[in-house]
Amino acid sequence: MTSKVPVRVRGMNAAAAVNDDSAGGGSTGDTRTGAGPEPHRRLPHASMRQLLVAVALLIVGVVLARFTLTEVTGGPTGFAGTVESQSSVSLDFTQTGRVSQILVTTGQTVTKGQSLATLDQSYAAAGLQDAEAVLAADQTVVKSLQAPTLSAAGRQQLELQVDAANQQLAGAQQASQDAVAQAGTQIAQARQTVDSAQATLRADTAQYGSACTAMASAARPDTTVRSSAANSGSGQDDASQGDASRGASSQVNSGQGNPNQRGAGHGAAVRSAPGPASDPAAPQATPQGGPQATPTPSLEQYCLNLQSQLQKDSAAIGSATAALANTRADAEQLQDTAAHAASSAGSALALSQNQEAVATAPASASQLSTAQADAAAAQTTVDQDRQNLAALTLVSPIDGVVADVGGIVGDLDGTGGVHGFSGPGAAQATSGPAFSLFPPDSGTGSSSSTTGQQPLIWLVSPQKYVLAQVSEDEIAKLRTGGSARVTVNALGRSVDATVAQISPIPVDQNGSVEYPVRLSVRSWPQGTMTGMSTDVVFR
Repeated sequence: MTSKVPVRVRGMNAAAAVNDDSAGGGSTGDTRTGAGPEPHRRLPHASMRQLLVAVALLIVGVVLARFTLTEVTGGPTGFAGTVESQSSVSLDFTQTGRVSQILVTTGQTVTKGQSLATLDQSYAAAGLQDAEAVLAADQTVVKSLQAPTLSAAGRQQLELQVDAANQQLAGAQQASQDAVAQAGTQIAQARQTVDSAQATLRADTAQYGSACTAMASAARPDTTVRSSAANSGSGQDDASQGDASRGASSQVNSGQGNPNQRGAGHGAAVRSAPGPASDPAAPQATPQGGPQATPTPSLEQYCLNLQSQLQKDSAAIGSATAALANTRADAEQLQDTAAHAASSAGSALALSQNQEAVATAPASASQLSTAQADAAAAQTTVDQDRQNLAALTLVSPIDGVVADVGGIVGDLDGTGGVHGFSGPGAAQATSGPAFSLFPPDSGTGSSSSTTGQQPLIWLVSPQKYVLAQVSEDEIAKLRTGGSARVTVNALGRSVDATVAQISPIPVDQNGSVEYPVRLSVRSWPQGTMTGMSTDVVFR
């Protein structure tokens, strides 16, 4: 029986050798009769160190896997945020008026006190000019009362002013009297024209009644003349009837020569035409049973001319009446103008006399007090008018950027804003932040969405902050002044931030409770703009 010399094996072969020896020993023990098992061998010292290294590597792998999982899932302190403007201001005029100028555009940077827009200032500027003139006059009166020094030249100037005012008043009064007299003459002439036209119409109407009424009766079928009346005119021969007819024709022609003629000549011509009752040439009725009597053509034409003349007479009356009304209106206007001129001249005279009296007589305490009160009231009016004029210019209350211009030149703007465009894609500005992570409360909303009004100009400040929403299970870990890391996603750059404010009011976001957290950033990456999304990791 040979003895087995142990061989010392290092490294990984040591464990294999041990296993081989164990296996060999077991089989040898089985083959040997009466031989016991070999004593147990110890593991080498190198194998223990390898086991410890393997355990350490396993622990490190678990830690790395957990850290990697935490980074992939975002971690418990990683939250989404948004870049917000520090403040925003919606601007409108305090007085309602038409926009005359818009001096800025969207995106323009403005400074505090810079003019942004103006309303029409013509009326306000004129009112201020008048108020300043009144104030200057009142202040002059106060100075003259406080120091009544009047030189000889000044006294002479005041006397000349009073004399000139007296002459102006006398001339205005004379002009007023002349205007009254002239108006009376014009109205009388117009009235005479109306009366003459009416008299002409009455004369022509009477002539027509006397000359043409019988002719109208003779033209009717039931006005035939009986045989006795016919026999009374049967003794006239044809020659005399022809002569009478020619005489009537000559009279008609004499009346037709100037149908527009007015006055006595026309009336005499019309009245000289014989009527059918007295004219021997008028057609007579035929005996009973004979043909109906008809007027001669010359008489019928004469009556037609009279009818036309009556229409012209009526038109002449209408024209004369209208001319009378116009004359009265012109006369009243002339009288009013003259009376106003006389009143103004009287006021100028009273002012000149008052100035002369004030300058030449010592002022009493009551006069000085009254003059000072007038000057103070005028100063108050000037101050108010200046404020009103200044209010017509819209100025920027902050240093910022123009986020939106909601109106154009010519729009009507006031405290309610301007009417916003309601078409597709209309940008409606609000008075809140430009962007917000939180939905508006129920029942609230911008006025522009309900009334169609929007601010004329909307400004946002250049200062920015981050607004993040933190879940309820992480909010207790945060403290004001704590540090965080903010990454601007669009730029891919990160900056340090500080927790500035933690809101105690929760917000329900689709069933989860979150709290708004405001973070301040000392230095933003270049290109950061309001509304950009961020990723916030609290440290």
